[in-house]
Amino acid sequence: MTKLIVGLGNPGEKYINTRHNVGFMALEAFLESKGLNWKKTENDQRYSSLNVEGHRFVALEPLTYMNESGRSVKYISDKFEIEPQDIMVIHDDMDLNTGKIRIKMERSAGGHNGVKDIMKSLNSKDFINLKIGTDHPTNESVISWVLGRFSNEEQLKIQPAILTASDIIIDFIKDKSISELMNKYNRNENS
Repeated sequence: MTKLIVGLGNPGEKYINTRHNVGFMALEAFLESKGLNWKKTENDQRYSSLNVEGHRFVALEPLTYMNESGRSVKYISDKFEIEPQDIMVIHDDMDLNTGKIRIKMERSAGGHNGVKDIMKSLNSKDFINLKIGTDHPTNESVISWVLGRFSNEEQLKIQPAILTASDIIIDFIKDKSISELMNKYNRNENS
């Protein structure tokens, strides 16, 4: 059974290492740790069909900008015949402290436009969310905050989360259930 791992973010130099691109950061760090590369860029997405430890999966970065991520996820899930429950979406979450991780199967998008667009495009909420906390802004707009870069102090909190995300991806690829993933990784989810 093929799994789909989606990292959310915005394409282009000006968005590299911004809070909204933590999904890209986590997926890219995972691929790099396994010595894997992107194979194709087509139809507004970058993806690879890969094998790790005998488990097949597709890694995907939509290049459509965050708010239109759904069409890319729909295209790839149809192309590889992947059901929503076999999809994991990695994205930022302002409701979690910087660097905290939470795994959930959401009933709503929680204000995240990328997740909302994926739910709409798939006509389903039955995919797994791997949320990486970026905290709430205190003295700036939400848009400025999510499109801003991590401070040095925040980087110290984000890097361990990126490493943990790689472990979560491996467990998901190895067909661990949502309950197993939540029990293993949500234990220290203070928000």
